This record gives sequence, C-alpha cells and structure tokens, in this order.
Amino acid sequence: MEATKQRSFSELFIEIAGLVIIPMVLLAILILLSTKLVIGEMVGNINKITDFWETMLCFSLPMLLALGVFPALYELILKKKNLSEIGLRYHASKKNNLVLIVNLLLLITSFIMLFHLNLGTVYTLSVILSFLVVALTEELMMRGIILNTLNERMPWILAALISSVLFAFVYHSADEDSVNLVWRFPLGFLFCIVTKCSGSIYQSAIMHFWVNIFVNILPAYLK
Repeated sequence: MEATKQRSFSELFIEIAGLVIIPMVLLAILILLSTKLVIGEMVGNINKITDFWETMLCFSLPMLLALGVFPALYELILKKKNLSEIGLRYHASKKNNLVLIVNLLLLITSFIMLFHLNLGTVYTLSVILSFLVVALTEELMMRGIILNTLNERMPWILAALISSVLFAFVYHSADEDSVNLVWRFPLGFLFCIVTKCSGSIYQSAIMHFWVNIFVNILPAYLK
C-alpha cells in the first residue's frame, strides 16, 4: 500500500514536472525559431522586439501554441479528458454571469485607461493582444491543467498552493523572488479560488487580463 502511494506521488511529480518543463522548453525553441525566420536572427529577449507583427509572430503565437494549444490537445486527446476537466467549459449561472459582467467592466476600464495614455494605436493593440495570450495560456496551464491534475491526487488547498508556487517562482523566475512572494504567489492563489468558485478558467483569465494591464499602466498614472 505504501509502495503504491509512493509510486503514485512519484508519477504525479514526474507528470507535473513534464507539464511545466516541456511547454516552457518548447516555447523557448519556438521563439528562437520564429525570430530567426521573421527577423533574421535568434532573439531570446522578447522585450527587444517592438514591431507589432513581429511581437505577434515571435512571441504571442509561440506562447499560444506552446502553453495553450498543444497542452490542451495533449490533455483532451492523449489523456482523454473533457473540457470541464481542464477548465474550458463555462458554467452558466446567475452568480457566474454577474461576476462575468463585473469582470468585463473592469477589463473595459483598463482598455480605456490604456488608450488614454496615447501610446499609439499599434503599440496599444500589441499590449492588449500580448496580455490576452498571456492570460489565456497561463490560466489554462496553471489553473486549468496543473491545478486539476494535482487535485486528482491531493486536497484542493494543497493543489492550489503548489500551483501558485509554480506560477510565481517558475513562470516568473526572471523576476525578483520578493516580488513573486508578496505579489504573484497570493495572486496565483486568488486565481485558484476564482477558478474553483466559477468552475472554469474564464473568470480568472479575464481577471488575469485586466490585472496585467492595470499593473503595467498604473505607474504612468502615478507620475
């Protein structure tokens, strides 16, 4: 019995490691290949790319494929999960619909504030589309696939804590640990709660979307 339990957790560890590492490695490869094809040289730092179409082709598209489409197909086809099991089925209810309306109003507010900065239409659209892809793919991976995979073998609270640690310290490993600890870890846990309460990743994805916009434009309004 103990050996079976250990084997079960060993398999879970390997599975989660694969779900984290393989898409990230694939993303890096796709970014390097796409920048080579589009720009003519391999660029690892996506912040060096400012052109709208180059950003979409060299960052947003690879991220959508590596952290969105391919993992979803793996879960749906190879592991034979359904849409609900990876958080992709919206559960309509009065509470969910009300939260969705509030979420969308906050998202629209963030758009208005972003356009108010007069950064240029092309740049503003680039920011919006980039953050959209980030929100969708990170929520699918962290709160859709990884959280549900962990929750199959352990209590939800523990699964949420682990997925929040991965979100803060792996997906954002390039940032300062202190920022990840006091900001992204609690934020990741909040997204887990939102996902659990709504039954899908859509509410947390929209929240993730407008939070990213607000955080990035707020310094400009505080100057």
